[in-house]
Amino acid sequence: MVRKITVLFLFLLIAVGHSYAAEFTASVSKNRISMGESLQLKLELKDAKAKSRPDVSAIENDFSIYGQQQSSSTSIINGSVSTSTSWNYVLMPKREGEQTIPKIQLKTSKGVLESQLVTISVTRAATHINAGESGKSDGVTITASVSKRNPYKNEPIIYTVQLRSSTDLANVNLGELSVKDAIVERINEPKIGNFIENGVAVRVAEIKYRVTPLKSGEISIPPLVIQGEIPVPAVSSGDLLDHDFDLFERLRRFGNFGSLAISRREPFAVGTKPITLNVKPAKAAVTPWLPAQSLTISENWNDEQNFRVGEPITRRFTIVGKGITSKQLPSLQEQLSKNRNFKVYADQPRFGDDTSDGVPTSWREETYTLIPKQSGQITLPQISVAWWDVENDKEMQANVPELQLTIAPGVASNTKQVETVPESSEIHNKKTAKVATAQHSHLLLAVLAVLIGLLLMALFWVINLRLKVTQLKKVGPVIAQTPAKPEAKLTSCKEITKATSAKELQSMLQSYAHCHWNLPKNSSLDTVFAAAKQKAPSLSVQDVNLATKSIQGSLYANQQIDLELVKKTCVDIIKQTEKQVKNRRVEREKLPILNP
Repeated sequence: MVRKITVLFLFLLIAVGHSYAAEFTASVSKNRISMGESLQLKLELKDAKAKSRPDVSAIENDFSIYGQQQSSSTSIINGSVSTSTSWNYVLMPKREGEQTIPKIQLKTSKGVLESQLVTISVTRAATHINAGESGKSDGVTITASVSKRNPYKNEPIIYTVQLRSSTDLANVNLGELSVKDAIVERINEPKIGNFIENGVAVRVAEIKYRVTPLKSGEISIPPLVIQGEIPVPAVSSGDLLDHDFDLFERLRRFGNFGSLAISRREPFAVGTKPITLNVKPAKAAVTPWLPAQSLTISENWNDEQNFRVGEPITRRFTIVGKGITSKQLPSLQEQLSKNRNFKVYADQPRFGDDTSDGVPTSWREETYTLIPKQSGQITLPQISVAWWDVENDKEMQANVPELQLTIAPGVASNTKQVETVPESSEIHNKKTAKVATAQHSHLLLAVLAVLIGLLLMALFWVINLRLKVTQLKKVGPVIAQTPAKPEAKLTSCKEITKATSAKELQSMLQSYAHCHWNLPKNSSLDTVFAAAKQKAPSLSVQDVNLATKSIQGSLYANQQIDLELVKKTCVDIIKQTEKQVKNRRVEREKLPILNP
């Protein structure tokens, strides 16, 4: 009896210890998708231990990878032990057509294993008018639309993205939207609302962008990708009836032993379909080019004001535009400054942007102080701005009518007209003589002061010259051969290479130009590089354009740039400028400093 029990026990041990052959496979959630949709790729290793992660870099040639998870399990089926390790990836195709997920190799305890090829068919879904076809992923959809598909150059449009989900989402991340040859600005934070659609509760998140095309022709808005995680039940009634039910794995995930409906999370990614804009060119007749749906100028003017020479007059203008941003609204300062009868001082303008019925709206307020320089009837000329009506395709004018002002003499002029007591001609002549004598005395004193100043300057120059001669005799020719140390400028170049962003690089260039070229601290990049070009005419136009467009594109269009290349280009420009300035200084100093 004991012998039979021993044999049975050994048999069970052999049966339990039996394992399947090692296997590495690849599978996808679906083999046919459209652009903007995602799929899940599952790489599974059975009955072997992985020595590394699967190398999926080859997949990125045709797909973008937005999420990945790893899990492992052990199961006993019919007395056999089986282990499994899985890697799950969320993939989104980069192009249409037949795409192939290549064979993936994995180093394991049983040698190098290789998965099979998987073919995916990627199609283009039909697009709606002014909208990108929505991407889908397990109850999550994303839709993009534009307010206008054929804008003019520099005419901003609204790009709206809506994310719909009939299930809870977690760790949602909004991708970056970057459009080549266009400025992209996000208008607001995502707006989230709850709705009932076809009897189903749906949560909708809406994000709006302002896209301003910078050139005519076709401009493509690429897909905007949103990724996150979807909580799903870890155990369902179907799992309990499944013959492959893995109790060990369920217990591993079972956190509080309170329910078999504990949730786990699966990654998802959805993307909009690309949208192509057909941008119309600017009209040469309108300079500067101002495309808009409407543009008005108004002035807040008080007709009951009284005006005198030397006393300030305030003019306040408000420009309101529809279909145009506040950055595009023009300044009126040039037109107001043309009137030579006034001194004109401009305050800092105020402006703002908004969106109304899916159309950009904006305003700009300018305040000017005018100081009359002479009395009489003076005309303030009409203020006029030309703009292009994009709705009716014609040139329009926004005007403020001219104003007729009566300027009275100033208070200083009136004080001169004080009544005086009549004087005899003799008294008047004596006073005139005294005034003339005093004037001559003042003039003589001024001449003497100038002469004394010149003598002191000459004496100081002679003393300084003798000191230099003495120093040169002591040091000898070695001093003349020692070049000046450019630590300050060299240090500035090194500091520029430490910039970690386009904004910091711009700030360093402005600081350098302020310290070395006496430019204002807030000078634009165009002004900075124009100054560099003036000091070094042989500078490469290509390098200057690369630096300017790269920094401006990163700051205002959220474009990805090679920051290291841009920093190196900026340093090269500064070094060339310093070199040419130094060469010109050496040429000027070729004449002897001292004339024996």
